[in-house]
Amino acid sequence: MRVLQVLILINAAIWFVFGVLALLGGTTNPDQVSIMRKLSLFMFGDAAILLFIFIGTIKKKNWTYTAGLIVLVVNIVLSVTDEFGVADFIVIFASIAALIMLLTNKPIFDSFKKTK
Repeated sequence: MRVLQVLILINAAIWFVFGVLALLGGTTNPDQVSIMRKLSLFMFGDAAILLFIFIGTIKKKNWTYTAGLIVLVVNIVLSVTDEFGVADFIVIFASIAALIMLLTNKPIFDSFKKTK
């Protein structure tokens, strides 16, 4: 479970860093500045959701398994659908690693429901 938590934090950090990079230097094209700002907000939102999932794993909340599955699968799918580069590889690798750990820790999440 600790490895899963670390991988979720790494994912959150990656999205936060990408959000900062998109906000500060995503483009020099004046027509795309507002688009980059909106994209950076989505990246910050993704990082925030991953932080909530991390906190949910610490507090043993039963919604964290489903939320983690949804967020990680969406991150993987959306990273594959655009131009593929180094940043996409980093996100996909970190997300797949976290997804595998999430799936292998399913019995622990099932025990969260019993310890209300």
